[in-house]
Amino acid sequence: MKSILPLILLLLSGISSTAGNLSVTFDLSGNPGNEEMNINLRPAEDYSTAASVTLTPSGTLRTGDIPVYPSGLYYLYCYTPQFQTSIPVSLDAESFKTPVKVSVNDYIVSTSLTGPVNSALVDANSRFTKRSRLLGNKSVEMTDDELRDNLRGFSTDADAVISAANLPASAQEFIRLWAYTLASDSYSMALYMRSRADKQVTFSVSDILPSPESTLDSPMAAGFPSAMSAVISTLPGKTLEERLEALHSGYRTQAIKDNVTPMLIESFLSKFDYKNDFESGEARLQALTEKYSLPAKYLAGFRARRATVPGLPFPSGITLLDRDGNIVDFSAFRGKYVYVDLWASWCGPCCKEVPHLQKLEQELRDSGIEFVSISCDSSTEPWLKKMEQLSMHGNQLIDTTGELNRRLNVRGIPHFLIYDPQGNLHTYK
Repeated sequence: MKSILPLILLLLSGISSTAGNLSVTFDLSGNPGNEEMNINLRPAEDYSTAASVTLTPSGTLRTGDIPVYPSGLYYLYCYTPQFQTSIPVSLDAESFKTPVKVSVNDYIVSTSLTGPVNSALVDANSRFTKRSRLLGNKSVEMTDDELRDNLRGFSTDADAVISAANLPASAQEFIRLWAYTLASDSYSMALYMRSRADKQVTFSVSDILPSPESTLDSPMAAGFPSAMSAVISTLPGKTLEERLEALHSGYRTQAIKDNVTPMLIESFLSKFDYKNDFESGEARLQALTEKYSLPAKYLAGFRARRATVPGLPFPSGITLLDRDGNIVDFSAFRGKYVYVDLWASWCGPCCKEVPHLQKLEQELRDSGIEFVSISCDSSTEPWLKKMEQLSMHGNQLIDTTGELNRRLNVRGIPHFLIYDPQGNLHTYK
């Protein structure tokens, strides 16, 4: 997804606060292709889906009510079929008594929003964007000292912006968190880009940034998605137990713990060896569920993935459809060995292996083996089109929900399985 600034014309007039909401109107009439543009607002201190508000289109206008949050800081998301991008804004009722205009030139946004907070956000965005672009283009060529100085420069930029204006504490915290997460992300990017060029980064992230628990342990930090990655990357320990203990003992903010805990558990679930260590893993997750009052869905999800253990039946409750839209029960193939190919129309390697699979099926046509291809496409149209292009025949099924891949802990496609005549898993890839 492109990291670019949106092309919008913003008009907020007659803002009022009713029952904790602000009524807002955005006018997109000054933008080419404005009919394709949608707008979403999310409070800076709440990254949850429930806090996001997608505004209702009405001609060139986008209208809606957004919840009032203490900081007054929001992310304004603009998205089209081609891109999605966001900018932070301060929504204060006094600031929006007159229309506010926004224009974009060369992906750089400018607004008529007034007040010290919006001016500081514009200044910070300009400084951070310039530094991010420099690091993105030159991090491989920089000396270690230059790289270190530029990464530290995000914090220097934040200090300069804050010192130039009389900002409320919430705005100061937001700008410092913004700088911190950009520096952390840029460090990770530099590691990757320099490694591709066979160059090393000779200093650690702790040389340019204070520890996450000293900076990110606040409700507002939970509104930065990359802040959660910074927390995870610095948690000590190797096991899930050790990392959860470090999280819950090192951070006070419940929102941080609520956001990071699921990420740690999902990583554990995706990487676990269900075939050789199922019972101990189940016991470990049971103990963690009780210790941290985790939602029951994690333990249930772990148990559901037992389907990856040879000897167990095909996952139950999976809706498979044939090309005519009819539901097919996998039990219909019992009595034969079943060679299953999990694929998708958008997967290049999957499509390239189809001719080889068809050749294998032809060679084994008298062996009593049933070949079944199951697509994980989210809709049937591209699946049907790709099958026609590849002249795919035989047992062609689709699971548009993605549940089969989750239950089978499939980490990449194409993925192959063999089920025995009794309908139990014989070979897991």
